[in-house]
This record gives sequence, C-alpha cells and structure tokens, in this order.
Amino acid sequence: MWTPPSGPIGTGVWVPVGAALLIMFSSCTSALPHGSRTTTRHAPRPSVEITGFRWSQVQTKSAPPPRVMAQMAYDTASAQLILVGGERQVETQSTPIIKATALDDTWVLLGTTWIRLHPITSPPKEPLTAAYDPANRQLILIAAPLRTRAGRVLPSTTWTWRGRTWSRLAGMTPNPGTNGEDMAYDSATRQLVFVGGGTWVLRDSKWRRVSVLQPMITAIAFDPLSDRLVGGSSQSERMWWWDGRQWREYAEPPSLELNPVYNPEPSANWVTDTAVNEIFVEGDCGFTPSGKQAYACTWSGDVWVPILTASTPAIDNPENFSLAYDPPLHAVVAFGGDQGVRTPAGDWIVGGSQTWFLTHG
Repeated sequence: MWTPPSGPIGTGVWVPVGAALLIMFSSCTSALPHGSRTTTRHAPRPSVEITGFRWSQVQTKSAPPPRVMAQMAYDTASAQLILVGGERQVETQSTPIIKATALDDTWVLLGTTWIRLHPITSPPKEPLTAAYDPANRQLILIAAPLRTRAGRVLPSTTWTWRGRTWSRLAGMTPNPGTNGEDMAYDSATRQLVFVGGGTWVLRDSKWRRVSVLQPMITAIAFDPLSDRLVGGSSQSERMWWWDGRQWREYAEPPSLELNPVYNPEPSANWVTDTAVNEIFVEGDCGFTPSGKQAYACTWSGDVWVPILTASTPAIDNPENFSLAYDPPLHAVVAFGGDQGVRTPAGDWIVGGSQTWFLTHG
C-alpha cells in the first residue's frame, strides 16, 4: 500500500517542514500554494545527483476514458482534484488518419477512485490551462477560441469551478500564445499570471494585460527559494523572473557543470509539491556527474541539478499526460499515457488512462 513520503529526500537534500517542490512535467499546467517558505538552500551546485524519487502506477477503481491534452488541477476551496476536457484521438484500422473528438467531461479523484461529475454547465471542449488562485479561492480555467460551424471564431473564455459546476467569468480573456501558454500563481505579488500573447494578471475577477512584449516564455512556476515567479522557454537557455510588472532575465544562463540546460517544451507544465523546496523538471536533462542518463533535474534557485528517478511514466508525447499535486494524498498525480488502447474493432485510441503517483523511497 502506498504511503505519503516523509523524512530526508534524495542525496544531499533535506526536506524542511511546509516547504514545496515545483515540478515541471511536459503536459498541462497547474500551480498550487507553496506553503510556508524557508531560507534553506539545497544542493546549490550540481556536484551531486539527487536520487530516491519514484513514479508508481496506481490501480484505480475507475478512470476517465483515454484522452490527450486534458487539464488537471487541485481546487483547494472544494478539496477536489479536477480533471476536465481533452481530446479523444482514434486512428482507424482502415486509414492512418486520426479522428479527433473534443471532450467536455469533468472528473474528480478521491483517493484512488475517479468519479465523473455532472455539472450543470461546462467549459468549451478545448481547455488551454488551469490553475488555482488562492487569493480569490477559486480554480481558474482558460478555454481556447472556438470555431463555429459557420466559420466564425469565438474568443477565449475564462471559467471558475464552484465545487459542483463551472461558471463563466465576464470580460476579456487572454488569447493563446503562438508558441504555447501557461498560468501560475505568484505568491510574492499575489497575482494569478498568464503568459501567451503577452503577460496577463487576474485582478478582481478581470484579466488585465500588463506586458505586451515578453520573452518567449512557455512555462512558469513560483520558486519558493527565491520567492519569485520564474519562467523558462523552449527556444532559449535563459531563465526569467517576474517582478509584478515585467519579466527580468537572470544575469547568467543557469547551466549544469556537466549537463546542458534543460529547455522546457512548449507544452511544459510546472506543479507545486509540498515535500521539498525546489523546482523539479521531468524531461531530458542530459547526464549526471556519475555518467547516468537523467530524465529529471531540479531548479535549486540558480542552477539545474540532475535527479535520478527509480521509475518514470513513458513520455513520448508530452500532451498525453496531465499533472497536478493532490495535498490530501501528499503526491503528485499524473494521468494519461503513451501506450494507447486497441479497441475490439482494431482501431487505436491515442493516449491512455493510467494514474501515477510521484513518491520518494
């Protein structure tokens, strides 16, 4: 039986009580409150490789149907881990063309059981990103622009989860970015920040564009070590931080002594785990100081440090996974899969419906 992690985490890393781990996984976006901040620093230089983390597949009593590009986030106000939308992609046996069907169903994970909810209203079938806004105690979801049958393009919309149903927020909603978009809460400035087509912040339930020109940032998360919202790009080795009005570039590119800098993919996602006080990146991170291939690394506040996970979900296509942190479970939850499902008729359903927990030990 799986139990929440406790005690020391990894080589050269100590877990302070109430700290946080920010995890980037190439999929959807979500950010949760980081809890009590600490001034403790961990492994400031990549002289060690951190070990002890493990992804474990969990056998759930039920599961949402296979899908890709779903959004998942934890709603602290209603104490629910919510999965919504996505796309069902099927490659038929007779043709290699993939038929895509947008989904608008809503699910909640209770322990190891997925339960489908039936809200009165639902967001459009193409959710872009979701994140919890602790300042206003609401889960926020941005849905992509929709094209009607008549060819008219409807603008993006913003939705909130109220525990039982979705409600649309009035006013303008940010448009998706050319190279990707992300959303996260900045605990330092108490702002919910969206990047994509400029930088936007949510104030008094209304979106306001605060910066038209911005670096090509495709992933953001709050870093408890530096007390900053930080961002990375798939197009550059640079890192930036948000001062509440504009993005500022770090003086030097944060690099590993033996590894190349990890460049988040456009679909990258960072999530907060209240176990350790660092940013954890799931992806190709080059080689560790001992010469082993690393598929994860952690942001120590000024440099990337490699991490060796004992196991990991297969990640060929990052859009096949959704990720969020579940505080009651004390675990990062990943839903999806790259394996796909073969139907009795011989058709191939892209993606999976596996549930994984990230633990230590």
